[in-house]
Amino acid sequence: MNAAEQGNQTPLPDIFAPLSLEEFASSMMKQARVSDLRMHQALLRVDRKIFVPEQFQAYAYVDSTLPLIRDVGDHFATISQPSLTVQMIDLLNLQEDSNALEIGTGSGFSSALMSQLCANVVTIERIPELVTKARERINALQITNVSVIEADGAKGFAQNGPYDRIISTVAMKKIPDEYVFQLKEGGSLLLPVGDLWYGQYLVLGKKQAGRLETIQASSVQFVPIITDQEELGWSFQESYESLISLSQGDLDEDALKEYAQRLNMSPESFGKLLRTVTGFHDASESIR
Repeated sequence: MNAAEQGNQTPLPDIFAPLSLEEFASSMMKQARVSDLRMHQALLRVDRKIFVPEQFQAYAYVDSTLPLIRDVGDHFATISQPSLTVQMIDLLNLQEDSNALEIGTGSGFSSALMSQLCANVVTIERIPELVTKARERINALQITNVSVIEADGAKGFAQNGPYDRIISTVAMKKIPDEYVFQLKEGGSLLLPVGDLWYGQYLVLGKKQAGRLETIQASSVQFVPIITDQEELGWSFQESYESLISLSQGDLDEDALKEYAQRLNMSPESFGKLLRTVTGFHDASESIR
């Protein structure tokens, strides 16, 4: 290839290229195919960098899942792909007077975005460390309409119900009956339902005449709920072994490539991310 030909080449996009907050917000709206200007304003007010751990700050505006905590006691958690977060919140169709319940606070990013679109958000998190950090981040933004509750999310939170909207950022085997009981007539819920690794679907439901009518929205992959209710979720050991196996390098090359695809990243970029910011060197060698 000569110099003239090189000069005419269109440069490949670099997902690690730094973006401004405005560029990030616009990009997420486009990726999620969302046109609600309220969401764009929410993305500008709720900076994702505040919700991403310090070692991952360079990747805060990348459209990818990132680790929150890894192998801290009995816990593993992530901050979801931002375009998917935006898409899910948009599907909820939050109104200014909506009372919303979120299962799986995580970083607090999703509940903070929701707070800009509705009257009240109750968000449930079982991991104490995440509860503390989410409260700190939300308070730092002077958000006053979000309550972060430490509890088993599989049970919902009847004290502040009934709710107009219920959303979950963790996967479950089925929709808990408690969610239907705590949902207002005419209210909607959205949560990932399926097994630990394969066959999860976003299920969108609406309560009509006391019953929940549901449709499958799309195929997804979410961190599993940790709960003592075996009919709804998984034991810590089951979920932990599946999630942490990635960091131990015991997944084959095809599995690693598939995981990279789930995170909306090329295998090369995924390997770079793992090596650069997580230290998962062994696992990433096979996908460089």
